[in-house]
Amino acid sequence: METKCGRQKIDKLKCKLNIPGIGVESKGKSGGLALLWNKEIFVDLISFSHNHIDAQTLEDCGLHDVPFSGYPFTWANNRVRPHTVRKRLDRACTNLSWNTRWPRTRVEPLDRIYSDHAPISVWKNHPRLRAPNLTFKPRRFEDMWIKSKDCEQAVKDTWNESIQKLETATDFGERLEGCKLGLLKWSKKEFGDTRKRIEPRKLNGNNGESGLVDRRRPEYDIFFTQKLHSKKTNQIERIQDEVGQWCEDSTLVQGVIQCYFHTIFSSAKPTKEDLEEVINVVPSRVSPEMNQQLLEKFIAEEVTLALHQMFPFKSPGPDGMPPHFYQRFWHIVGFHCDVVALVLRVSSVTYSFMLNRSQFGFVQPERVIRHPFSPYLFILCPEAFSCLLQAKENKAEIRGVRVARNAPPVSHLLFADDTLIFCQATNEAMRSLTLGVWIDSIPDKYLGLPYFIGRNKRDLFSFVRNRVWQCISGWKEKFLLQVGKEILIKSIIQSIPSYCMNCFRLPNSLLNELEGLAANFFWNDAEKKKIHWISWGKMCRSKRDGGMGFRKLQAFNHALLAKQGWRIIMNPDHLIFRILKARYFPKGDFLSAKSGYNPSYSWRSLLEARFIIKAGSRWRVRDGSNIRVWKDPWLPRPTTFLQIMPPSLFLPDLRVSNLLDKDNRCWNSELVEGIFCLEDSNLIKSISVSNLAIPDFWVWHFNKNGKFSIKSASHIATKLPWGKSRLYLREHNVVATKPSSFPREVQWQAPINGAVKINFDAAISNKGCGVGVIMRDWKGQCIGWCTNLYPGVKDPEHGEALAARSAVEFAANIHGSYALLKEIALL
Repeated sequence: METKCGRQKIDKLKCKLNIPGIGVESKGKSGGLALLWNKEIFVDLISFSHNHIDAQTLEDCGLHDVPFSGYPFTWANNRVRPHTVRKRLDRACTNLSWNTRWPRTRVEPLDRIYSDHAPISVWKNHPRLRAPNLTFKPRRFEDMWIKSKDCEQAVKDTWNESIQKLETATDFGERLEGCKLGLLKWSKKEFGDTRKRIEPRKLNGNNGESGLVDRRRPEYDIFFTQKLHSKKTNQIERIQDEVGQWCEDSTLVQGVIQCYFHTIFSSAKPTKEDLEEVINVVPSRVSPEMNQQLLEKFIAEEVTLALHQMFPFKSPGPDGMPPHFYQRFWHIVGFHCDVVALVLRVSSVTYSFMLNRSQFGFVQPERVIRHPFSPYLFILCPEAFSCLLQAKENKAEIRGVRVARNAPPVSHLLFADDTLIFCQATNEAMRSLTLGVWIDSIPDKYLGLPYFIGRNKRDLFSFVRNRVWQCISGWKEKFLLQVGKEILIKSIIQSIPSYCMNCFRLPNSLLNELEGLAANFFWNDAEKKKIHWISWGKMCRSKRDGGMGFRKLQAFNHALLAKQGWRIIMNPDHLIFRILKARYFPKGDFLSAKSGYNPSYSWRSLLEARFIIKAGSRWRVRDGSNIRVWKDPWLPRPTTFLQIMPPSLFLPDLRVSNLLDKDNRCWNSELVEGIFCLEDSNLIKSISVSNLAIPDFWVWHFNKNGKFSIKSASHIATKLPWGKSRLYLREHNVVATKPSSFPREVQWQAPINGAVKINFDAAISNKGCGVGVIMRDWKGQCIGWCTNLYPGVKDPEHGEALAARSAVEFAANIHGSYALLKEIALL
């Protein structure tokens, strides 16, 4: 009991009553827990403190909180505002047997009389709650049905039977419903009642062939508790209406839902002048050629191709038929041409609602467009709204906000389904932005991220830790093997903080705590703690190196931030780049920028991850006009990408374009060998030069396509770019990294009559890379050949690319013939 007394007073009470007990020191006028017992009773006191909670007691005893109904608080400090404090201190708990017998149990507080606490009453059957709806979960098409040989015949029979009952071509939905009902009857005859057969096997495993469940087993209590909890969490018991009143009656809940969506989809009856104003400011995006393609008639092959591109069992429709049903039985249930014509003429649809597994009501929207373009409604409306705001800004009716003197003005930003508007606080601007929206306070978070970041960042991002802890706490009750725990850690636990990591650098203490939670979940059991046999750092290694492949969260956070920095470099025309450039580096670039005056936490987070970009990015040589030889990274030599020899004092401003022979579009060998050492000159001459005068651009060195990747960036952050064994194989093999002990015999296949075939290959040695190209006709006779030598090239994939380029240039000299290019590779 809570006595609100100090420990000394409780000890005096024990002496007067001459009974044993224990008391906890109070904090002011709260606390002071006391436990007294008779001498005949033996009590073993384990521990006590001010921070003890009853979570472990509820878990051990199998108790659950009873839902509240009515006023949510049971205690108040009886003070006048703004010093009023209200809390819910009293509650009721029930076990599994009670919840099974009285599932509609509720707790309702009573009126407070001469006390700061309100008594609570427990209702076994709350009068405001109706009996639960006994509708069953909608049955859907099962994948197991296809494994039966009689499934296709059953679809044919049920579909033909529904056609005979419904002869009109517009009743496709009713035909489909009849087909589904027929398949359900066929499934019960073919497979029996699968749901009743599955649940015993979930509990008894392989020994559950008898189909009987021992309700005395603890596994049954855990299974039934989880099932009962999932049913409660997946139901809507009450809802708040527009006035702010809570509706608990199911009829009222349905009315609030239907009224809400009816208001959203009701038309505001715009005038012709309003529509013309919007159309005049929206630029034309569809060209005549694009419009002609849109107006072309589709063919059956296009519909079939689009249907087979869908995932088979993802997002089944409200009719219960997934895409796999149509993919497998399209030849039976395919649309008739008349049905397609009727569907395309539908200008609006009707929406119904699912509440606690029961369907009710319908709403016919008025704010719609013709059926084929209806999915783009939420894209067209923000685009038109953005054009209206831009037109107001061009007329100087509203003015955007600038973060710096030379920064572009920002009048509005679109995030998902939200629109942020920035303008000056003047009456004229507010009249121009009369939108009929309500005023609300600034929330603490927006799109899951905090608005304002102070000094205590660990407490600010503690919601990430709480989400991870909630997931782990729910999994502790399940019997999981370490394989299942590994999947949960990789797919859920380590993906929860990734959203925040994209924008902010999370504190190392928080990341270490998240890794500790994951390690405890992996090694510990549901009953007790166990020894961690391997450190988490070793488990974060790849499985090839003896680890488990878990992410090192600090390196992963740096990699995600580096990706944002890479986007800033690659997209100089984007709004975020122009704003950051005007604010932090108006006279430089991102790689050389400094933190600046009063920087934001997101900008400091980007600067912390900039070392990854410097360690993995370099210039790709094209015309060489933008690359400084002595300062910019441009050589394919990780991780500096610079030359070995020191910069020349006589040529401090040398550009790569000065090293190129512009007439022949190749390197000036004499100039390169005269300036650089032998190793640098060979490496420079191994870089391919484009035949076209295109500008230089940045590439990511550790990816074949030159694009940034999170995986390679994480390896850079953890100083493990790749395994030493793979490097050894790449340096000591000619082309393939995995040579075969018994190479297969190469057989040349002739092309079609009248065509020629070009084969090309590359070979790498210590001197460089040699490529060969040979051309033969359909009879196998040699028409021509060529060879090229590229010193300094030691990468097999680079050599193959040079061989393919030589083959294309060789084939460009052929006129009037069809050339087929084929690579020769012995793997």
